[in-house]
Amino acid sequence: MSDESLPSTPGSSSSLDSSKSPSPPPRWLVQKFGGTSVGKFAVKIAGDIVASGGSNYIDQHKVAIVCSARSGSTKALGTTNLLLRSASQTLQRRRKGSVSGTTTPVRGLFGAGNKEKDRSQSPPPGSPRGRSTPPASFSGLTPLASSNSQQSLPEFNATVDLIRDEHVKAARSSVRDPELLDELLQEIEYDCDWLRNFLFAAQIIDEISSRSQDSIVGLGERLACKVMTVVLRDQGIDAEYVSLEDIVPEYDDADAPDGSLDQDFYDRLATALGERIEQCGSRVPVVTGFFGPVPGSLLSQVGRGYTDLCSALLAVGLEAAELQIWKEVDGIFTADPRKVPTARLLSIISPDEAAELTYYGSEVVHPFTMEQAIRRKIPIRIKNVENPKGGGTVIYPDPEVEAGEEHEVKVDNQTTVPIATLRRMSDLADEQKRKKLPTAVTIKEHIIVLNINSNRKSVSHGFLAGIFGTLDQYNVVVDLISTSEVHVSMAIEDGLAKKLLDRLIKELKKSGTVSIHRDMAILSLVGKEMRNMVGIAGKMFTTLAQGNVNIEMISQGASEINISCVIQSKDSVKALNLIHQGCLQIMPDGVMGRTLADPIMAEAQATFKEIPEIFEVELGESLTARTESLSTFRELGPPDLCHVVKNTGRSGQRDLGSYHFISGVDASSSASLAAYINSLTYAIEDSSAWFSKGAAWKVRNGTFCCFNAFSRVDIRVDVKIPGGVSAYVIDLRGERHEATPEIWQETYVSAILRAILYSDDPTYSLDAYRKLDPITTPEGEIRFLQGVESLFFQGWQVGSDPEIQVATVVSNHLTAGILKYFGNSGRYQQAANLFEKLSAREPEVASLLAKSYIGMNEEVKAVQIMGTAMRQISQSYTLLHVQCDFLRSKGKYEYAVKLARQAVNCAPSEFITWEKLTELYMDLAQYESALLTLNSCPMFTFNGRDAHRTLVAAKVHLPFTRSIGEILPDRQRTEDDEADPALQRLPSPGLRGTWARAYSLLTRLVSQIGWDELLKTRSSVFVMEEEYRMQKAQTEINQVVAETDGMQEQDAGRVVIHEDGTVAPRSRNPLSSPDDNASTRGMLSQDSSLDVNGSQDTSIPMIRVSTESDREREEEEEDISRAATPKIHVNGEAAAENGIADTLEKPVQAAAGEEGQTEGEDPAATAEPFSFSNKRLCERWLDNLFMVLYEDLRVWTIFRAEVAHFKTQHVAYRKTGMEWEILGDLGLRLHHKEEAKEAYQRCLDSPRYSVKPWLKLMEMYAEEGDIQRSIQTAIRVAAYQYADYTEMTFPTQIARAIFKLGQIHGHDKISFTLKSMGLPDPIFKIMDSYLQYGKAFKVEGSDF
Repeated sequence: MSDESLPSTPGSSSSLDSSKSPSPPPRWLVQKFGGTSVGKFAVKIAGDIVASGGSNYIDQHKVAIVCSARSGSTKALGTTNLLLRSASQTLQRRRKGSVSGTTTPVRGLFGAGNKEKDRSQSPPPGSPRGRSTPPASFSGLTPLASSNSQQSLPEFNATVDLIRDEHVKAARSSVRDPELLDELLQEIEYDCDWLRNFLFAAQIIDEISSRSQDSIVGLGERLACKVMTVVLRDQGIDAEYVSLEDIVPEYDDADAPDGSLDQDFYDRLATALGERIEQCGSRVPVVTGFFGPVPGSLLSQVGRGYTDLCSALLAVGLEAAELQIWKEVDGIFTADPRKVPTARLLSIISPDEAAELTYYGSEVVHPFTMEQAIRRKIPIRIKNVENPKGGGTVIYPDPEVEAGEEHEVKVDNQTTVPIATLRRMSDLADEQKRKKLPTAVTIKEHIIVLNINSNRKSVSHGFLAGIFGTLDQYNVVVDLISTSEVHVSMAIEDGLAKKLLDRLIKELKKSGTVSIHRDMAILSLVGKEMRNMVGIAGKMFTTLAQGNVNIEMISQGASEINISCVIQSKDSVKALNLIHQGCLQIMPDGVMGRTLADPIMAEAQATFKEIPEIFEVELGESLTARTESLSTFRELGPPDLCHVVKNTGRSGQRDLGSYHFISGVDASSSASLAAYINSLTYAIEDSSAWFSKGAAWKVRNGTFCCFNAFSRVDIRVDVKIPGGVSAYVIDLRGERHEATPEIWQETYVSAILRAILYSDDPTYSLDAYRKLDPITTPEGEIRFLQGVESLFFQGWQVGSDPEIQVATVVSNHLTAGILKYFGNSGRYQQAANLFEKLSAREPEVASLLAKSYIGMNEEVKAVQIMGTAMRQISQSYTLLHVQCDFLRSKGKYEYAVKLARQAVNCAPSEFITWEKLTELYMDLAQYESALLTLNSCPMFTFNGRDAHRTLVAAKVHLPFTRSIGEILPDRQRTEDDEADPALQRLPSPGLRGTWARAYSLLTRLVSQIGWDELLKTRSSVFVMEEEYRMQKAQTEINQVVAETDGMQEQDAGRVVIHEDGTVAPRSRNPLSSPDDNASTRGMLSQDSSLDVNGSQDTSIPMIRVSTESDREREEEEEDISRAATPKIHVNGEAAAENGIADTLEKPVQAAAGEEGQTEGEDPAATAEPFSFSNKRLCERWLDNLFMVLYEDLRVWTIFRAEVAHFKTQHVAYRKTGMEWEILGDLGLRLHHKEEAKEAYQRCLDSPRYSVKPWLKLMEMYAEEGDIQRSIQTAIRVAAYQYADYTEMTFPTQIARAIFKLGQIHGHDKISFTLKSMGLPDPIFKIMDSYLQYGKAFKVEGSDF
């Protein structure tokens, strides 16, 4: 019995009767493979589908294979697309000297030119790898030019090379036999040379006709079939390549004056195809889907689906038992399974239903292709190349066949059943059949709706005639249309060229007013049983209404098997799921006929109430992706991953997999992680009514993944509910190991460090990332300190911040987490106790201990500790930095500088040592030294935090039902999310790591001395580009003068300075000299003046102030031109005279050494050194930061000038919310705190969804000690945090702000303020939780 099931001959006898009679001859089976299948699964097709070792097709039937052109790695690289591109490139303007390639002799496997195939050369059946002698040459084409020509090649040549390379690559990866491979490669080369010559000839005549285009496109099928033929032979299958270029029967253009082809033409073509394939005998024919030129062009008559049509006509001509169309899906589903997780495979479907699904979005089979096979009672089966043993979907004619006919179909490997029985089996339940439910639902997106209202100048028939005439004129295909006497609504695909659409609308406006609705979709409910279903339309529209899906247009076809409506594209997935459950009544548990009071999307019943989750496309893919990414985690690793599997417990139910990220879960043991997964079993949304019969969704099993940053492994806990718990370790190679107590200890500390450091990192964002409190009790804090104590000296293994080059015992993520946790709450005593124990083992820990005592205001104790430690380790830069900070706080900058210099000597490769020295020089107003030190900073490549690999989600569920969310604006894009491109393009917000820190130093410097003084300082310490070139030119002048015979000193002007700075003797003949005398004299004249820094007066355009009208703009431009020019003062503020700001001087480029030159190298590479002993070369990165700073200052100056101008004019100054936010960030970067605060406050006036302005204002108000405003902004920040699933109290920005206020006013005053505000109880509890945390952990201020 074969593995694959095929329909038997109609009216055939039973198996018992057939055993007594001779076996009937095997029938033909036509298999059509698409371009993706041929491109990706050629070997699988040969070995698992055609060969006897797989599906047994070749043993039971005579198989004919039809191939489409190969698809590429992307859609644009598909062979057909490349061929069409080459044709279009041929008609483009040709470059001179274009040449074509040369021809390659054709080999014997495919015959001379693939036209006159010598049957005697075909290998015998027993020798599939037989060889034939290749012909001497191919005389059909002569090379038009030599391939060795050095002239430029035409543009299409590169496209042809790309086609050749794609097929050569496929051949090498699919064929093992070297002789077969060599012959195939020669064939590919020959065909590509033929294409080059053809295109070159077309380029000469500057024309490609429709038939020529057909011939060009047909090459794709020829190449694909040749590759498939050789792959089959390589697998031991006797295959024959069959080209159908000359198969089309003769025709007379007079028979089809309008260019259309009637059914008689296709019948004759089918007969010719069958006769040609019968000649192959026992060999497996591999047939090109391209069947030659037809009247009026194949592409225009049939379209890109001509391969499907060819396979259908071939099946008709051979009277095949079945036409199989192999795709990358299992068949036809009740809905798109990528969008509807509960979609079911249909075993059988009628041609009418399949045609409707094709028209409205589902890629099934073109209706004309189906018609050719179905009218001859040949079933069409859709199958999956990756699942060849699956039954697929059968498109079979209506069972209303002639009386007495009983067609049979094999539905599995051993069962043959009548077609009527299969139809009953294909219904997902008998109840669905009895209720006459629809068959499938589909969506077609990218739709435009045009509404035309009559201008009432014409009668109704004239109105409609004008519209339909216009549509015909522009060849516009209408998908749906709804009409009345004076109104027409029609849905068309959003694929028209903009110019064509504009002309269409202009023409339609002659008939009435036209409105356009974009981003629409057509939702179609399809089913043959719907013809007599009373109320199905009402149920469909009611279901959509209950799901808040608005319907723009409704239409039903004359066939009555389709009801369609137009909805907004954003609702397409929701609408699909609503209709799939409400009208098809396919529930998540697979039970049909369940009726709910409110139809809900199938997966909605499987979602958590308040926990975010991402649903997987393939079950378990998130775990697989995490395993594959383990080796890429460099430091602390990503947040923990919690993966769960849900089902209803019903047999045959499809499981749903989802996952979310989380931090803050106790990872000290498998029991604590299992407890978290167990808690999720109570979090599933229960949306079923009390009278529903179906089982509820439940969490059946889950996996918790937590990365151990010390040992670089992933610890995982599998939980089965009900069942057991198993814990294991996955290493970087993906191998399993047993979890030891030491591993658990490391994992526990790693998880808490991630929770602390990732809690308020604005640059680290993930969907479905839930953050919980890592430490909730003082006992838990003690436990954490114990874990830290045991692992402290391994802390360098977890990495460090990007500003630190080498992690040490005291500079790493572990120490950073400790200082952040205790420092944000001001509770340094616990940290000091820990560091005091550790300092006995490692003296360098004294730097952390001293820092803790300083935080506790015990400065004497801190000084004693630092003094003792310095006597033991004087070369610790961390210890030196603690002393520097202490001395700075006391104003002792001179002593601090000495220590900072020593720290640089101790760790010259660390950025932070140079940064500290730069800051101290600025404190001392030694700006030249500060700039030189900044120039010496070592810069590191920024590496962000570890993250998971992004996966395509089936659905992202982000619920937010807390009452605190009611105070937030809607999370949708508005006009306030737009911003001026000049603001959006500012480069400084994108700086990270050491680059951001260095830029912060530069902005502090400019805020202290101003832009003009900064440029002067820059030119005094760095060699400017022009200065460098002038000095270099002077040196070469001296060399040339010394080397020129007879040249006197007064002849120094007889040299030429070129634009690149090089110097050469001037020609004695002034007439023959190409040099510019004037420019040369100007450069050598003693009277010529050059600015000391070599800069030029370049300035930005004058400020143009935003106005209300062109007239006002012209008047203000005149005011600007008459205004006095102000300067940039000490703090970077523009001195606004009459409200107008001046231009900034743009920094000229500083001189830099060659690539790879270091700071200590001589800046001149000439024999005579330059006299720049007091200057240095500016690092290129610092030069770039100057340009970044210039852009910031330029925008800021314009902004402040506009504000001042509008104030003087008493006109409101308006910006969008996004623009105010960007300007607020800009003000903070440039150290204009008050102006930044004003910008953030203006941002709050817009209904924009953004937490940043609230967060920045909260921090500013907290520093000012403003309780009322701090709490008001903190409430908003809390709402945003809870909306992002940050359900933690500490460490957060809100807690830091409240604890800062508590140190000033005490927690009692904050509590009284909260109570006096009359907040709703849920919001009050959230805000009070910060005070309760402070009370539990005895934060400063909690006792008063």
